[in-house]
Amino acid sequence: MTTGLEICIKYGLDYGVFMKHEHVNTAAGIEELLRYFFKEVECNVFGLTESFSLYQINSCAGPMIERCHQFAKRSGD
Repeated sequence: MTTGLEICIKYGLDYGVFMKHEHVNTAAGIEELLRYFFKEVECNVFGLTESFSLYQINSCAGPMIERCHQFAKRSGD
């Protein structure tokens, strides 16, 4: 609430429009992507559940290097 007011006063921007472009990924989508690239993904939440939380922290281990290389090759095209 206060951040939206500050953005409006300081920069003359509509905070709602700004947030639509700032938060383009969902927590579930990010976790899915992490699980594609890492063998171990642990999600901790600040809230009641993953779907009803204020913050989520993902810890990852065991990168799948071949998938990373394949993705980088496709992205470089």
